[in-house]
Amino acid sequence: MRDTGAVVGKCENILIVIFVLAGAYTALSVLIAGKALVRREDMRQNSLYFLAGTMVNVTYSLLIALAIRAVIELQAG
Repeated sequence: MRDTGAVVGKCENILIVIFVLAGAYTALSVLIAGKALVRREDMRQNSLYFLAGTMVNVTYSLLIALAIRAVIELQAG
């Protein structure tokens, strides 16, 4: 069975890409805030681990979304 955290992380990646492509930046902030609320105990125990993991995951997703957006704009332009 797969690690639940890995599955949730991949879902988070997909949602971030969708929100960026849709220009739904408010939804993106709600997603990050919701994650912080759900994982508040993890943040208390090891805040650096949580912050680093979140930043890497969000940065990766943003780069993918921006690359997709650039390809779409090149196709349309």
